[in-house]
Amino acid sequence: MQQLQQAGHRITYACPGDLDNAMASRLSELQVPFVALPPWERPIEKKGLSRWEKVRSISSRQRQAVADLQMDRVAQTLRQLAPDLVLIDIEMHSHIVTAVSGRYAVALLCPFISIFNRRHLPPIHTSIVPGIGWRGQWWGIQWSWLRYGWQKWTAYGRDRLQKVGCDYISILRCYSREIGYPFFNSFGFHQWLVPYPHKDLPILCLHPQALDFPHQPPADMKYLGPMVFDERVDITGIPKTTKRPLIYCGLSSFMPARKSFLQQLVEVATLCPHWQFVVGLGGTTYPDLLDSLPSNMQVLTWAPQIKTLQQ
Repeated sequence: MQQLQQAGHRITYACPGDLDNAMASRLSELQVPFVALPPWERPIEKKGLSRWEKVRSISSRQRQAVADLQMDRVAQTLRQLAPDLVLIDIEMHSHIVTAVSGRYAVALLCPFISIFNRRHLPPIHTSIVPGIGWRGQWWGIQWSWLRYGWQKWTAYGRDRLQKVGCDYISILRCYSREIGYPFFNSFGFHQWLVPYPHKDLPILCLHPQALDFPHQPPADMKYLGPMVFDERVDITGIPKTTKRPLIYCGLSSFMPARKSFLQQLVEVATLCPHWQFVVGLGGTTYPDLLDSLPSNMQVLTWAPQIKTLQQ
């Protein structure tokens, strides 16, 4: 938001539900107005209906589920704000459909690294490293995409049968058809997010491209660089300052680290006492996973990157 303000844009921040105290304070500091949208929740089915009753009432149940999305209120908010550009989280599908159908300029904010099936680019939930082992070869990577897409497709089919047409993807498709949005079916064969019905919208990735594996991203995907809150208060400790050269290792906040990998880091630090090691576990792994650490190694649940690298 601060970057947008510095570029001369007038911003309104909108989100489903209420703000937490930290976000409310930040908006007040930046003097950014806030608009509350209807809470975002996946439709909840009425209990007590038999499967046959669900089949007979599938049309009315889907209409009710679409109404429960409350996208008419979102559309009304957009008309009142009349924005030149709408930036929406890439997973808020019904909001995206509403904004595009209202003929607003829309770009998607992606908190992940590249989600698209590109040559030498594995699905982001895997531990595959391109070029390492058979899984890291192009055919192993494509097999991983095929397997992931099949898993998502079968999970969707199972969910659709269990909820008899009122699963999330079916409801989203019904809403898209209702307002004339071209719903694009994809189950992970071409990209990682499921569902992803927004084939041609530009994407702004909230990461530097250097953090991704080398690949040619789609033409409509732009990397914005690191999103750093300069005034963030770190409560997990500050790395020790030493005269030894520093090696900083930041682990994923998305996937927990394997204990075997962490143990390898400990072994390397033990063999290299002339280096100082700082490891940030990304909040998905806990320091007590390791039994003992050498004196030249510090492990934090969250490591303040900027302060660490400034050493």
